[in-house]
Amino acid sequence: MLVGLVSLSACGITTQSWPLGSEFQRQLDLADQLSNDGRNAEAVAILQQASSQAPNEIRRAEALYRLGNAFLATNVLYEAESAFGEAIVRDPRRSDALTGLGITLALSDNVPEAEVHLTRTVDMGQARAFSPLGVVLDLQGRHVEAQALYLKGLTQLPYSRELSANLALSYAFAGDYGQALAVSGPLSRLIVPDRYKRNHLLILAMAGRADEAYRVAPTLGLTEADVQSVLAVATRLRTASGPDRLAEFRTLTL
Repeated sequence: MLVGLVSLSACGITTQSWPLGSEFQRQLDLADQLSNDGRNAEAVAILQQASSQAPNEIRRAEALYRLGNAFLATNVLYEAESAFGEAIVRDPRRSDALTGLGITLALSDNVPEAEVHLTRTVDMGQARAFSPLGVVLDLQGRHVEAQALYLKGLTQLPYSRELSANLALSYAFAGDYGQALAVSGPLSRLIVPDRYKRNHLLILAMAGRADEAYRVAPTLGLTEADVQSVLAVATRLRTASGPDRLAEFRTLTL
C-alpha cells in the first residue's frame, strides 16, 4: 500500500512560493536528507508528491527512480518494482532504474526476469549492474559465470568493495575456499563495512577454520558475538538444502 502523502511543513520544513522547477528540486533534496536520516517513509511521501508535480517526463523519471530506492530501503518490494518500472517507461535510458528493478525482482524471487533486466543494464554500459547480475547468476547455481562477471566488473571498477565481497562469497558457495579467502582476507583489512569483515569470518567458518575466525575477529574490530553469529550461519549452510543455501547467499549479497 502506498504511504500517504505528507506536507513539507509536517516534516518541519516551511513552504513558500517557489517556481515549479525549484520546488521540485527542493523536494528531491529533502527526500535525500530524510533517507539519509533513515526516515524512509517520509521520503516516500515527499517523492510521491514530487513525481506528481515534476516539470517534465525526464524529471518525473528521476523522482520515480528515487521513490523506487526509498521503497526498496523499506522492503516494500511491490511498490519499488512499480516505481522503477514507471521510471523506465518515462525515460527508457535510465539504466540505474533498470538496475533497481532487477535487484527488486531478485529480492522478490523472480530471478529469471531479474537476469533479463540486469543483462540489459550491463549491455547499456551500467557498470554498477555487474554485481547484482553476478548475484542473480549465483542464485541459480551458476557460480563460474558469476565469478567471471565479478572479475570483468573489477576491470571497470577496480576499487569496488561490493564486487570483491560478492566474488569471495561466490567462491565460497562453490566450495573454493582458498580462492574465497584470497579475496576476503585482504578486503577485510581495508576500511570497509563490518558486513564484509563478517563475511571473511563466515568463509573461515565454512572452510572449517572456526578457531582462526575467533583469533582474527579482534584484529578486524569484531567481537566474539560476531563470530558466534557467523558460526550459526555456517552451521545452517552445512545442513541447508540447495534453495535454502541460495536464500542465505541472497541475504548476504543483496
